[in-house]
Amino acid sequence: MVKNYDVIVIGAGNGGLTAAARSAHMGMKTLLLEKHNIPGGCASSFRRGRFEFETALHELAEYGGPEDRGEIRRLFDKLGLELEMIEMKHAFRTIVTGPDGFDAAVPMGMEAFIQKMEVLSPGSEKSVRQCFALADDCSNALRYIFKNKGVYDRDVLLRDHSNFMKVANTPVTEVFEALRMPTAARNILSTYWSYIGLPLTKFDFMLYILMVKRYIEIHAYIPKMRSHDITLALADAVYRFGGDVWYNTEVKRILVKDRRAYGVVTANGEEVHARHIISNISHKTVFANMIDREQIPAQDLNLARARSVGLSSFDFYMGMSKSPEELGIEDYCIFFADTVDTDDLYDRFSDIERNGRFTMNCMNIANPGCSPEGTSLMWCTMLFKGEAWNAVKPENYNKTKRNLVMRVIKEYERLTGNILSDSIEEIAIAAPPTFARYIGTPNGSIYGYEPFLWDGMMPRMLAAGEENNIQGLHFCGGHGERLHGFSSAYSNGDSAARIVAAEMKEGR
Repeated sequence: MVKNYDVIVIGAGNGGLTAAARSAHMGMKTLLLEKHNIPGGCASSFRRGRFEFETALHELAEYGGPEDRGEIRRLFDKLGLELEMIEMKHAFRTIVTGPDGFDAAVPMGMEAFIQKMEVLSPGSEKSVRQCFALADDCSNALRYIFKNKGVYDRDVLLRDHSNFMKVANTPVTEVFEALRMPTAARNILSTYWSYIGLPLTKFDFMLYILMVKRYIEIHAYIPKMRSHDITLALADAVYRFGGDVWYNTEVKRILVKDRRAYGVVTANGEEVHARHIISNISHKTVFANMIDREQIPAQDLNLARARSVGLSSFDFYMGMSKSPEELGIEDYCIFFADTVDTDDLYDRFSDIERNGRFTMNCMNIANPGCSPEGTSLMWCTMLFKGEAWNAVKPENYNKTKRNLVMRVIKEYERLTGNILSDSIEEIAIAAPPTFARYIGTPNGSIYGYEPFLWDGMMPRMLAAGEENNIQGLHFCGGHGERLHGFSSAYSNGDSAARIVAAEMKEGR
């Protein structure tokens, strides 16, 4: 007998978990299917020896405190998630070598940040304030657009939101230049570009400055018990609201007839039907492997082909036998680069030997009790274009990983004076093939699609109702309209569930 649901969600990553929890929360009969035996995808943790490592989350933006709740905190509160979150006290430190290099640390809090920028880059205060004022202008325009469900009057935008019209879909570098921002301030303010994964010449200013402003303004947070705590809380919410979760259940096919999705077939041949399907798997994978080609509208297929898969990651996790104080570590997160040229850094993401950017985190600075007394938890992240690792021969794979780890540790020691190499008790290494194996994305991508100007957040959000032309099929996760990253994936999952609820209410 075929089981029937209102909503089937494929994949228990951040987006899928949120979509399933919200669907169940809104009263829909919901089934979440996950091929692994635990939920989470990249939002997880693992143990080596006496250490428990965070897999991927550096900081959670859009969370905020009790008095200034961000979008994600409001969402989690709505779902009744009980989480112990830790507020980040400092924004970031950046060490850049080469011409125009610098070593700068900046604080949280808008006024403190602006004043520190003036100290680091004299004469920058006016342009930095103007930069963040443009973020407010963009927020107001977006509220107008989405209050009207994407239907807007161009004359109203030109009259009341002229700054939005000037900077939306304009590269970051062009706006910095128009504001006559000093070079040093531009370079420091550019630090977060790699969190979206595009150089600033191709990066939508509106998206970038909104992201940075909210991060500085309401601060970032991390879960005390790693991101897997959020994962488990979301999975529990699915159950609490009456939904079902099937682990060890891989979806092989999405059933579509007359371009209307109506169910799935699992790897063991079981068929399950639903009025709506929400996929946490990308369009590219779904269209290539999970739906009969003749059922895919040409415009959907062409759009999927036009998009580029986002970046993957090389991470190594270290359990240190010394405390942060003994190691001389004072910063939670340091960004390292060998140039301020983001185009050059981005281009070299495709070359293992020449990749010039990495971040190093010490979790104990934010969460002192995260490891046994007298020890430290550290991890490093480098972004890569997944194809960079395709040329590595199997017999050279482990050696390539080890050599890269050694190179990065030596560079960290040289630039900070903090010696790590004689205190590593445990180490685990994850390269793009590792992520490809565990989360099943093309080239091990941990991002989504690269959000070039033609395919950034604004174009995706305005076209969201026209993009998926298979009725009843929706997408969420890092390849959704809110782009990638933990906060965006949660928002994408919530958005997908709300769209389904609205369509069901209308009888569609």
